[in-house]
Amino acid sequence: MVAGIATATVATETVMAKKHHSKGNSLERGAIDAFRDSNGLNGHGYDDSCPSGHSSAFCSNYKHAYQNQFDSGED
Repeated sequence: MVAGIATATVATETVMAKKHHSKGNSLERGAIDAFRDSNGLNGHGYDDSCPSGHSSAFCSNYKHAYQNQFDSGED
């Protein structure tokens, strides 16, 4: 039974990791970070650098969303 639990745990973590690094997540994260930065909530201004540990595709989407949100000035 322990093997079954371990397999289920690994499968759940794999799904969560894929969701965490999905395109939608990178776009959402970039937009949220830009909103926070534009309102001084992160303690600094414009900073579209990608959070560490992400793929180049994630970072590309993140940066694009960040720039669009920051430039829009919308809440």
